[in-house]
Amino acid sequence: MQGSALLEQLAREIPHLLEAAERGDSPRSVMIVGHKRLFDGRVAEVTLAAKIVEDHQFGATCNELPPEV
Repeated sequence: MQGSALLEQLAREIPHLLEAAERGDSPRSVMIVGHKRLFDGRVAEVTLAAKIVEDHQFGATCNELPPEV
């Protein structure tokens, strides 16, 4: 999964996170791992994560691990 597809999947998961938080259920976070092609053709791993931090709020992070050189 690459770029915009990762963001689209994360966006689809956020309403489920909010619903679960309202019910007091798990999971209260989601992590999606994909890949991003770099300008030189190498592929880096990208992790997007969202977590409920308070009612009706969430935090999101994006980490990119560079490919092995």
